[in-house]
Amino acid sequence: MAGSAAGWAPTHVRVTVLRARGLRAKAAAGGSDAYAVMALGRDKFRTSVAERCRGEPLWREEATFELPA
Repeated sequence: MAGSAAGWAPTHVRVTVLRARGLRAKAAAGGSDAYAVMALGRDKFRTSVAERCRGEPLWREEATFELPA
């Protein structure tokens, strides 16, 4: 089993953005339009905008990035 693990080399990584907590409100009414951004090398991913989320946006979005060789 140790020999097979040594030959394994991942080529991609999958990231799931679930939610954020404790974000500060930017609007006077107490809500904000939130989104998350992540990058690996030149690849970038941006979630959809959670409108008027009140500091607790929920996305459940996945991104797949190719790992550098």
